Amino acid sequence: MKKITLLAAFLVVGFSYGQTTSGFVLNPSFEDGSAVNIPKYGTVDNWKLGGNNSGDEGVSADIQTTNVHPESGSKAMQVTSVNVGGEWHIKIMSAEYSFAGNSIDDIEVTVGFWAKTTDTNPVSANSGGDMRLILKNLLNTEGGNAGDRGARVILETNNWVYIQKTFNVFPAAANYKLTLYLEFGKVDGITQIDGITTSVTGGASLATEDIAKDDSSVFIYPNPAMNVLNYSAEGVKNIEVYNLLGQKLKAEKAVGSLNTSTFSKGSYILKLIRENGAVSTKRFVKE
Repeated sequence: MKKITLLAAFLVVGFSYGQTTSGFVLNPSFEDGSAVNIPKYGTVDNWKLGGNNSGDEGVSADIQTTNVHPESGSKAMQVTSVNVGGEWHIKIMSAEYSFAGNSIDDIEVTVGFWAKTTDTNPVSANSGGDMRLILKNLLNTEGGNAGDRGARVILETNNWVYIQKTFNVFPAAANYKLTLYLEFGKVDGITQIDGITTSVTGGASLATEDIAKDDSSVFIYPNPAMNVLNYSAEGVKNIEVYNLLGQKLKAEKAVGSLNTSTFSKGSYILKLIRENGAVSTKRFVKE
Protein backbone atom coordinates (compact mmCIF):
# COMPACT_ATOMS: atom_id res chain seq x y z
CA MET A 1 0.00 0.00 0.00
CA LYS A 2 2.88 2.39 0.74
CA LYS A 3 4.32 1.83 -2.75
CA ILE A 4 0.99 2.60 -4.42
CA THR A 5 0.61 5.80 -2.40
CA LEU A 6 4.02 6.99 -3.51
CA LEU A 7 3.21 6.20 -7.14
CA ALA A 8 -0.05 8.10 -6.94
CA ALA A 9 1.88 11.16 -5.82
CA PHE A 10 4.32 10.92 -8.75
CA LEU A 11 2.99 13.54 -11.19
CA VAL A 12 4.73 14.36 -14.45
CA VAL A 13 3.73 17.63 -16.13
CA GLY A 14 6.21 17.69 -19.01
CA PHE A 15 9.67 16.67 -20.00
CA SER A 16 12.74 17.68 -21.93
CA TYR A 17 15.28 14.97 -22.77
CA GLY A 18 18.65 16.34 -23.81
CA GLN A 19 18.09 18.53 -26.85
CA THR A 20 15.16 16.48 -28.18
CA THR A 21 11.51 17.37 -27.59
CA SER A 22 8.33 16.00 -29.10
CA GLY A 23 4.59 15.93 -29.48
CA PHE A 24 3.38 19.09 -31.25
CA VAL A 25 0.53 17.31 -33.11
CA LEU A 26 -2.51 16.97 -30.87
CA ASN A 27 -4.52 13.74 -31.18
CA PRO A 28 -1.90 12.13 -33.45
CA SER A 29 -3.56 8.70 -33.59
CA PHE A 30 -7.11 10.12 -33.66
CA GLU A 31 -7.99 8.29 -30.43
CA ASP A 32 -9.17 11.35 -28.48
CA GLY A 33 -12.83 12.13 -29.04
CA SER A 34 -15.50 10.64 -31.28
CA ALA A 35 -15.41 8.71 -34.53
CA VAL A 36 -17.27 11.23 -36.69
CA ASN A 37 -17.38 13.05 -40.01
CA ILE A 38 -15.40 16.30 -40.23
CA PRO A 39 -17.51 18.92 -42.07
CA LYS A 40 -15.90 21.16 -44.68
CA TYR A 41 -13.99 23.93 -42.89
CA GLY A 42 -15.01 22.33 -39.59
CA THR A 43 -12.75 21.18 -36.75
CA VAL A 44 -13.28 17.88 -34.92
CA ASP A 45 -10.97 16.33 -32.31
CA ASN A 46 -8.18 18.85 -33.12
CA TRP A 47 -8.33 18.20 -36.90
CA LYS A 48 -9.78 20.42 -39.63
CA LEU A 49 -10.85 19.72 -43.23
CA GLY A 50 -9.94 22.56 -45.58
CA GLY A 51 -9.53 23.11 -49.31
CA ASN A 52 -10.71 25.30 -52.15
CA ASN A 53 -14.32 26.14 -52.93
CA SER A 54 -14.25 24.40 -56.31
CA GLY A 55 -12.81 21.24 -57.75
CA ASP A 56 -13.37 19.13 -54.66
CA GLU A 57 -16.76 17.51 -55.25
CA GLY A 58 -17.05 14.15 -53.52
CA VAL A 59 -14.42 15.01 -50.90
CA SER A 60 -14.96 13.91 -47.31
CA ALA A 61 -12.94 13.31 -44.15
CA ASP A 62 -13.85 11.03 -41.28
CA ILE A 63 -12.34 9.81 -38.06
CA GLN A 64 -13.45 6.19 -38.27
CA THR A 65 -12.99 2.78 -36.65
CA THR A 66 -13.34 0.31 -39.54
CA ASN A 67 -10.00 0.73 -41.35
CA VAL A 68 -7.18 1.46 -38.92
CA HIS A 69 -3.52 0.56 -38.62
CA PRO A 70 -3.34 -2.53 -36.37
CA GLU A 71 -0.73 -1.04 -34.02
CA SER A 72 -2.12 2.49 -33.79
CA GLY A 73 -5.24 2.24 -31.64
CA SER A 74 -8.89 1.92 -32.60
CA LYS A 75 -9.41 5.01 -34.83
CA ALA A 76 -7.84 6.51 -37.96
CA MET A 77 -8.37 9.43 -40.30
CA GLN A 78 -10.00 8.56 -43.63
CA VAL A 79 -10.07 10.98 -46.57
CA THR A 80 -12.09 10.41 -49.74
CA SER A 81 -10.97 12.43 -52.75
CA VAL A 82 -12.91 12.00 -55.99
CA ASN A 83 -12.73 13.99 -59.25
CA VAL A 84 -10.03 16.26 -57.92
CA GLY A 85 -9.99 19.37 -60.12
CA GLY A 86 -6.37 20.35 -59.65
CA GLU A 87 -3.71 19.77 -57.04
CA TRP A 88 -3.80 20.49 -53.32
CA HIS A 89 -7.54 21.23 -53.10
CA ILE A 90 -7.89 18.85 -50.16
CA LYS A 91 -6.18 19.59 -46.85
CA ILE A 92 -6.34 18.03 -43.39
CA MET A 93 -4.81 20.34 -40.78
CA SER A 94 -3.73 19.69 -37.20
CA ALA A 95 -4.47 22.14 -34.42
CA GLU A 96 -1.91 24.91 -33.89
CA TYR A 97 0.65 24.18 -31.18
CA SER A 98 2.75 26.88 -29.51
CA PHE A 99 6.04 26.31 -27.71
CA ALA A 100 9.18 28.22 -26.73
CA GLY A 101 12.54 28.36 -28.45
CA ASN A 102 15.86 29.53 -27.05
CA SER A 103 16.46 32.27 -29.69
CA ILE A 104 19.92 30.81 -30.34
CA ASP A 105 19.61 27.40 -31.99
CA ASP A 106 17.60 26.42 -35.06
CA ILE A 107 15.05 23.61 -34.77
CA GLU A 108 14.59 20.58 -37.00
CA VAL A 109 11.28 18.71 -37.24
CA THR A 110 10.58 15.05 -38.07
CA VAL A 111 7.11 13.70 -38.89
CA GLY A 112 6.19 10.02 -39.28
CA PHE A 113 2.87 8.24 -39.89
CA TRP A 114 1.19 5.15 -41.33
CA ALA A 115 -0.85 5.48 -44.54
CA LYS A 116 -2.80 3.39 -47.04
CA THR A 117 -4.75 4.36 -50.18
CA THR A 118 -6.98 2.89 -52.88
CA ASP A 119 -5.40 5.19 -55.48
CA THR A 120 -4.09 2.86 -58.18
CA ASN A 121 -1.30 5.24 -59.22
CA PRO A 122 -0.13 7.35 -56.26
CA VAL A 123 2.78 8.77 -58.28
CA SER A 124 0.73 9.84 -61.31
CA ALA A 125 1.68 13.52 -61.16
CA ASN A 126 5.17 13.41 -59.66
CA SER A 127 7.75 10.73 -58.96
CA GLY A 128 7.97 12.06 -55.42
CA GLY A 129 4.33 11.19 -54.78
CA ASP A 130 0.87 12.70 -55.19
CA MET A 131 0.47 13.56 -51.51
CA ARG A 132 2.53 16.07 -49.57
CA LEU A 133 3.16 17.30 -46.04
CA ILE A 134 3.35 21.00 -45.27
CA LEU A 135 4.69 22.17 -41.94
CA LYS A 136 3.81 25.77 -41.12
CA ASN A 137 5.34 27.93 -38.45
CA LEU A 138 2.67 30.59 -37.99
CA LEU A 139 5.17 32.80 -36.15
CA ASN A 140 7.74 32.56 -38.94
CA THR A 141 10.20 35.40 -39.48
CA GLU A 142 10.90 34.54 -43.12
CA GLY A 143 7.79 36.14 -44.55
CA GLY A 144 4.79 34.55 -46.35
CA ASN A 145 5.07 30.99 -47.57
CA ALA A 146 8.87 31.16 -47.23
CA GLY A 147 8.29 30.05 -43.65
CA ASP A 148 6.67 26.77 -44.78
CA ARG A 149 8.47 23.43 -45.08
CA GLY A 150 7.15 20.79 -47.47
CA ALA A 151 7.80 17.25 -48.66
CA ARG A 152 6.02 14.91 -51.10
CA VAL A 153 5.31 11.37 -49.95
CA ILE A 154 4.63 8.13 -51.82
CA LEU A 155 1.63 6.08 -50.76
CA GLU A 156 1.05 2.41 -51.62
CA THR A 157 -2.12 0.95 -53.09
CA ASN A 158 -4.13 -1.05 -50.52
CA ASN A 159 -1.08 -1.51 -48.29
CA TRP A 160 -0.09 0.21 -45.04
CA VAL A 161 3.29 1.91 -45.39
CA TYR A 162 5.26 3.88 -42.80
CA ILE A 163 6.39 7.30 -44.00
CA GLN A 164 8.89 9.55 -42.23
CA LYS A 165 10.18 12.95 -43.30
CA THR A 166 12.65 15.33 -41.68
CA PHE A 167 12.09 18.97 -42.58
CA ASN A 168 14.69 21.65 -43.13
CA VAL A 169 15.49 23.69 -40.06
CA PHE A 170 13.40 26.59 -38.86
CA PRO A 171 15.50 29.59 -37.82
CA ALA A 172 16.17 30.17 -34.13
CA ALA A 173 13.33 32.07 -32.44
CA ALA A 174 11.88 32.84 -29.03
CA ASN A 175 8.56 31.18 -29.90
CA TYR A 176 7.06 28.84 -32.48
CA LYS A 177 3.52 27.92 -33.49
CA LEU A 178 3.45 24.79 -35.65
CA THR A 179 0.65 23.16 -37.59
CA LEU A 180 0.84 20.13 -39.90
CA TYR A 181 -1.01 20.01 -43.24
CA LEU A 182 -1.74 16.68 -44.96
CA GLU A 183 -2.46 17.63 -48.58
CA PHE A 184 -3.95 15.29 -51.19
CA GLY A 185 -2.94 16.46 -54.66
CA LYS A 186 -3.68 13.94 -57.41
CA VAL A 187 -4.64 11.28 -54.88
CA ASP A 188 -7.88 9.81 -56.21
CA GLY A 189 -9.71 7.38 -53.93
CA ILE A 190 -9.84 6.61 -50.21
CA THR A 191 -6.80 7.16 -48.01
CA GLN A 192 -6.27 6.28 -44.36
CA ILE A 193 -3.78 8.05 -42.07
CA ASP A 194 -2.86 6.75 -38.61
CA GLY A 195 -0.21 6.73 -35.86
CA ILE A 196 1.39 10.14 -36.45
CA THR A 197 4.60 10.81 -34.52
CA THR A 198 6.43 14.14 -34.36
CA SER A 199 9.69 15.32 -32.86
CA VAL A 200 11.53 18.62 -32.61
CA THR A 201 15.28 18.83 -32.05
CA GLY A 202 17.48 21.84 -31.39
CA GLY A 203 16.65 25.02 -29.53
CA ALA A 204 13.18 24.20 -28.24
CA SER A 205 11.61 23.54 -24.87
CA LEU A 206 8.45 21.69 -25.86
CA ALA A 207 6.47 19.63 -23.35
CA THR A 208 4.55 16.66 -24.71
CA GLU A 209 0.80 17.28 -24.68
CA ASP A 210 -0.02 13.77 -23.53
CA ILE A 211 2.26 14.01 -20.49
CA ALA A 212 0.44 17.12 -19.35
CA LYS A 213 -2.59 14.87 -18.94
CA ASP A 214 -0.93 12.72 -16.27
CA ASP A 215 -3.68 11.41 -13.95
CA SER A 216 -3.12 10.68 -10.26
CA SER A 217 -6.01 8.16 -10.31
CA VAL A 218 -3.85 5.81 -12.43
CA PHE A 219 -1.51 3.46 -10.57
CA ILE A 220 1.49 1.76 -12.16
CA TYR A 221 3.84 -0.70 -10.47
CA PRO A 222 6.59 -1.67 -10.12
CA ASN A 223 8.35 1.45 -11.32
CA PRO A 224 11.14 0.94 -12.36
CA ALA A 225 9.94 -2.22 -14.12
CA MET A 226 11.89 -5.27 -15.22
CA ASN A 227 9.76 -7.58 -17.39
CA VAL A 228 6.21 -6.53 -16.51
CA LEU A 229 4.58 -3.19 -15.72
CA ASN A 230 1.18 -3.40 -14.04
CA TYR A 231 -1.37 -0.60 -14.32
CA SER A 232 -4.71 0.04 -12.68
CA ALA A 233 -7.30 2.58 -13.84
CA GLU A 234 -11.05 2.46 -14.29
CA GLY A 235 -12.50 2.19 -17.79
CA VAL A 236 -9.21 1.88 -19.71
CA LYS A 237 -9.78 0.32 -23.15
CA ASN A 238 -6.42 0.62 -24.95
CA ILE A 239 -2.84 1.52 -24.09
CA GLU A 240 0.09 2.88 -26.08
CA VAL A 241 3.79 3.15 -25.22
CA TYR A 242 6.05 5.96 -26.46
CA ASN A 243 9.73 6.67 -26.08
CA LEU A 244 10.96 10.15 -25.16
CA LEU A 245 11.27 11.08 -28.83
CA GLY A 246 7.51 10.77 -29.16
CA GLN A 247 7.76 7.57 -31.24
CA LYS A 248 5.05 4.99 -30.65
CA LEU A 249 6.52 1.61 -29.73
CA LYS A 250 3.44 -0.43 -28.91
CA ALA A 251 -0.37 -0.24 -28.98
CA GLU A 252 -2.66 -2.91 -27.56
CA LYS A 253 -5.90 -3.58 -25.72
CA ALA A 254 -5.72 -2.93 -21.99
CA VAL A 255 -5.34 -6.11 -19.91
CA GLY A 256 -3.86 -4.62 -16.72
CA SER A 257 -0.22 -5.37 -17.48
CA LEU A 258 2.42 -4.57 -20.10
CA ASN A 259 5.25 -6.87 -21.18
CA THR A 260 8.38 -4.72 -20.99
CA SER A 261 10.95 -7.50 -21.42
CA THR A 262 11.94 -6.39 -24.95
CA PHE A 263 12.34 -2.71 -24.09
CA SER A 264 15.81 -1.22 -23.70
CA LYS A 265 16.74 0.38 -20.40
CA GLY A 266 15.42 3.92 -20.14
CA SER A 267 12.33 6.07 -19.67
CA TYR A 268 9.01 5.61 -21.47
CA ILE A 269 5.50 7.04 -21.54
CA LEU A 270 2.45 4.82 -20.95
CA LYS A 271 -0.69 6.31 -22.54
CA LEU A 272 -4.03 4.96 -21.28
CA ILE A 273 -7.12 5.53 -23.43
CA ARG A 274 -10.47 5.16 -21.66
CA GLU A 275 -13.77 3.98 -23.08
CA ASN A 276 -15.15 7.54 -22.98
CA GLY A 277 -12.18 8.85 -25.00
CA ALA A 278 -10.34 10.44 -22.05
CA VAL A 279 -6.56 10.03 -22.05
CA SER A 280 -4.14 9.68 -19.13
CA THR A 281 -0.39 9.13 -19.16
CA LYS A 282 2.29 7.87 -16.82
CA ARG A 283 6.05 7.93 -17.17
CA PHE A 284 7.89 4.72 -16.26
CA VAL A 285 11.44 3.42 -16.26
CA LYS A 286 12.64 0.09 -17.65
CA GLU A 287 15.59 -1.35 -15.72
